[in-house]
Amino acid sequence: MKKRFLVVALVMAFVVVFTAAVVAEQTIRIGELHAITDAVAVSGGGQCATFTVAPGPIPDNNPTGVCADIPVSGLYGNTTFVSVTVAATHTWVGDITYQLADPGASQLYFMARPGVAGPAGPCCGSNSDLSSAFPLDFYDAAPTDAEQVGAGNPAVVCQTNGICDFNPAPDGQTGLADFSGFTAAVNGNWEFCATDSAAQDTGSVASVNLNVCGEPAPMPSIAVTKTVGLDASVCATTTTISAPYNSEVTYCYTMVNTGNVTVTTHTVVDDKLGTLLNNFPAVVGPGDGALFTVTTTITDSVTNVVTWTAFIDAQISTSGSASATVTGQPTDVALTSFEGNNGTLVVPIAAATVLIGLCAMFVLRRRQSA
Repeated sequence: MKKRFLVVALVMAFVVVFTAAVVAEQTIRIGELHAITDAVAVSGGGQCATFTVAPGPIPDNNPTGVCADIPVSGLYGNTTFVSVTVAATHTWVGDITYQLADPGASQLYFMARPGVAGPAGPCCGSNSDLSSAFPLDFYDAAPTDAEQVGAGNPAVVCQTNGICDFNPAPDGQTGLADFSGFTAAVNGNWEFCATDSAAQDTGSVASVNLNVCGEPAPMPSIAVTKTVGLDASVCATTTTISAPYNSEVTYCYTMVNTGNVTVTTHTVVDDKLGTLLNNFPAVVGPGDGALFTVTTTITDSVTNVVTWTAFIDAQISTSGSASATVTGQPTDVALTSFEGNNGTLVVPIAAATVLIGLCAMFVLRRRQSA
């Protein structure tokens, strides 16, 4: 009976010592946030759209002319590109002036009485005709100045000479010099006007196509990866490893900005390790990224899931998640000795052993004296 009790006491002492070694307090070490440049290519450019109106007849020899509103919607930001296609039928193109105004009231006379010198020049300009079956395209990079519409007196501009593309020529009119001057908000009412400045020749504008582009709409997006390894000095490339129980592993958290806007603050939460970054300031532009590592001790097999939230401002954010797995492996237990971690476990383990031994001796003495 005395021997059996002594064996039980020794087994209890071993259990206490072994348990204390396994449940040592877990700590984590969070590394610095490192920048990554040009991690991915991000496409740019704003959306473009074409809006069409049919202004109708141009009043003869009337400075008011015919005007048509062109409502533009569905784009974003300010104007980045403009071109205009006009299909008109009119005799004597030298009578005609085309004007475009944006929602901010900037205006451009992109064709102003071709062949007439200046806004108040003498009669009468080019006597070529326009046909709506052969529309003219006006844009900044076109090879021919709009003052040359009808140059050489072709019977019908574009149809006769094959010259159909023109760059703006205000010819002294007040306003913008070319289409690139339109930089105000793209959405809103644009206005096209056509005027006739001489009597007798008449016609109409069958259609006007306004081609406009805005800025890229904000499209926040991030890609998140999480890897794990045994070397704390590098960012691992593996998402699954095996490691002995009570050994250190290093997780690497990587975020790449795959959107088209800059993110400025970051919150990173690991479902097992808790909040790692909280509104951490770090400016990461489109195509760039950031990473940091966390080193911790594993005591069991574990799969960690991280959620990285990147903020553009207080209202706009984007998130991504990833996971990594460590499969724990048991280690051989040496019963001859125990080592503490920096001395933190030696004293409590020894104290527990001595205490249980004293208790066993006390019980034995009581039984012997009874």
